[in-house]
Amino acid sequence: MRAWRRRVLLGVPIALLAAALPGRTGQQPSQPDRCGSCHAGVDRQAAESSPASLHAASVPCEACHGDATAHAASQGSVPPALSAPRCTPCHERIAPHSRWKGSVHEKGGLQCASCHSIHGNAALAGAMVRPSLLSRPTESETCFACHAAVRHAQTQRSTHLFRDELGRPKVECSDCHDVHGAAGGGEALLARPSLNDVCYTCHDELRGPFLWEHPPARENCAACHAPHGSNNAQLLTMRQPMLCHTCHMGDVHVAAIGGPRTGWEMNRSCVNCHRRVHGSNHPSGITLQR
Repeated sequence: MRAWRRRVLLGVPIALLAAALPGRTGQQPSQPDRCGSCHAGVDRQAAESSPASLHAASVPCEACHGDATAHAASQGSVPPALSAPRCTPCHERIAPHSRWKGSVHEKGGLQCASCHSIHGNAALAGAMVRPSLLSRPTESETCFACHAAVRHAQTQRSTHLFRDELGRPKVECSDCHDVHGAAGGGEALLARPSLNDVCYTCHDELRGPFLWEHPPARENCAACHAPHGSNNAQLLTMRQPMLCHTCHMGDVHVAAIGGPRTGWEMNRSCVNCHRRVHGSNHPSGITLQR
């Protein structure tokens, strides 16, 4: 999760939000001793995970689990009022969590606990993304639990899942996706209105406008690139010149089928001459050669 999102989330006055939870008026105050005597493991996890301590210190157990009077009196034989935690009454007021309802993940049956360890996880005390209370050591591993194809992409020749010398990811899923719900909608949960806008956050030099445009590049980066990974150089969906031939074939150019064109297909192939494949601002760059 990006740093600014962490600051926003951790800076929210959780105590005020918890006070506004429905059904708390007149409710018996939560007694830590009453819950902790049986759920000592949960208390310990909360104490050892600093973000979870915000929950433990400011939000009573019963604010999420409901009135525990009957549950405590029966020594656990009567289930708590709410067996699943209620996260949305507080977190839906914070973007992007406000877009969770109706999102692709919500429709897919995921719950907050599918990705987050609500009380904290002492076993992940040293995890890099601990502020997000993720149930797995890293954000990437949390997403890969469902997205196996993306996990495979990180092992390919060309990938966006860069890692530093310690194996820590430099680019995380949340750099491109809003997992709690995208403002622009869409199944990909993109963090920007379009795929190209997501790519331009890092590749700003390709944004344009250009004097001479290459229409496929302007329309959709995925027309030529596989965002998560590819066995071809530069995340290309297929090797050159085959990629270029999907649009440019059958004319009088060297890309025409048949003929001794091997010399034109060596090394970087079409890009040997047409180097400005994303667009050109040169007055004579109509063929994207300069």
